[in-house]
Amino acid sequence: MKRRYGFLVAAVAVLLVLNLWQWKAPPAGARTRSAAAAGSFRAEDFQLKVGLASAEPARAARNLFQPKLPPAPPPAPLKVVEAPPPPPPGPPPKSAEEIAEEAARAEIGQIKLVGVVFRGDKGQAFLVKGEQVFMVNAGGKVGDRFVVEAIRSDGIQLKDPATRVTGQIPVSGK
Repeated sequence: MKRRYGFLVAAVAVLLVLNLWQWKAPPAGARTRSAAAAGSFRAEDFQLKVGLASAEPARAARNLFQPKLPPAPPPAPLKVVEAPPPPPPGPPPKSAEEIAEEAARAEIGQIKLVGVVFRGDKGQAFLVKGEQVFMVNAGGKVGDRFVVEAIRSDGIQLKDPATRVTGQIPVSGK
């Protein structure tokens, strides 16, 4: 074991001597300088020379971190886009009569027939519109707008005299 340490110490000592000799030995260019120039410094002495020293600075090398992009394709020819045709005009505006007819149909849809009672040949109907309750016979009025035209066991028929809108209302629950 001591022999191994002896070799290691000898190797370290040889390396140390070679290192000191490298530092103490004058460079090849320094031997040609005169003794007068040894005490003075020039601007070239302070210039850092790494690798290949050249008189002119080297061009900037390619950026290794920027990916190489393929050449851009030529611009595509512009397409002429025609304006789309104008949309067809909407439905014509509704007349006052059409609006009144739609309102009458909507109001008939709100009326519910709760029950029908017959006494002899005469029938009587029980209608509900919202919170209002009506008991009407044939020819009677439901609210201000509708007249009962006929009463049957399965439903009634109403008519609006102003707009001539008619509607069948079945008994609720059937």
